[in-house]
Amino acid sequence: MPWHDEALVVFGQTARDGAKHFIQRWNIHKFGPWSARTKSVESSIHNTYIQMIDAAKHFIYIENQFFIIIAQDSVVQNQIADVLFRRIERAHKNAEKFRIYIVLPLLPGFDNTNAIQAVLYFIMRSIIKSDVSFFKRLEKACIPPKDYINFFALRNHDILMDRLVTEIIYVHSKLMIIDDRMAICGSTNINDRSLVGNRDSELCVVINDLEEEDGRFNGQPICVGKFCSSWRIQFKNPNNIDITDPVSDEFYSYFQDVAKQNTLIYEEVFATIPTDRTRTFAQVTAYNDMAKMKDMDPIKTQQKLKEIQGFVVEYSLYFLNEENYLPSMISPEGIAPLIIWT
Repeated sequence: MPWHDEALVVFGQTARDGAKHFIQRWNIHKFGPWSARTKSVESSIHNTYIQMIDAAKHFIYIENQFFIIIAQDSVVQNQIADVLFRRIERAHKNAEKFRIYIVLPLLPGFDNTNAIQAVLYFIMRSIIKSDVSFFKRLEKACIPPKDYINFFALRNHDILMDRLVTEIIYVHSKLMIIDDRMAICGSTNINDRSLVGNRDSELCVVINDLEEEDGRFNGQPICVGKFCSSWRIQFKNPNNIDITDPVSDEFYSYFQDVAKQNTLIYEEVFATIPTDRTRTFAQVTAYNDMAKMKDMDPIKTQQKLKEIQGFVVEYSLYFLNEENYLPSMISPEGIAPLIIWT
């Protein structure tokens, strides 16, 4: 499975601070309830994500391995859902053009089926599959979710050992870019394990761009950060189109259209999984048994694959949405504490 990751190199005082932080964390457990008998925890990354999202004026671009952000939940504790909701709500009330692009792996990267289902349960419950999901919360506020936020993934195809194959590009990045002026990149996933401060140990770097250049948001000229804008354009432009304006209706629609077209081609040629065409396990079985174009018509297959643009595809929001993802209680994954998956 190919991976997609984002990283950066830092020098000077920033690198020195990072090295000092790493050494301290290696030798001394972070401040927390069981290590120091205090209710306080070190959650600066969580706080930074909240502050950056709240400060966004035009768009947010996120690439992450996970997206577990359920508000008012007994298990999930991070506040990313709340701040994203407030920011979209503010844009809706003020009739602002505001876009959020989120790129995730199509499936969690586990070999074990039960583990995949457990993580998918929380991701889908976060986005769409529950009364407390992000989309349902927006809909209850009479806000059309896809006017503001959309989810994408990455996929590729190639010839491997004389066979035509396709595979998920596993998004392992932990990156957020705000308005082409600020960015945060590091080891932090968007889930409780990385964010709440008393679980996994993480390290991130925040970039506040000081060198400016001319940009354009929603058709209007604006100053953007030279580093952040060039970074976004580099990895979000496989099709060599003008993506300098990520806020405009034209680009927002175009990006969704390309993702949809690519998704339909992959489904037609390879019968790819996951797909919104399969809402139950029985439908998955029937779908897998279908004849595939790649096996039936090689010439037409090559013609269709030439129509694919770049790597972006739709994130399957309705895959198995009529099933309960949680593993059986008689499985090891089913009896494990739920916080393991969050």
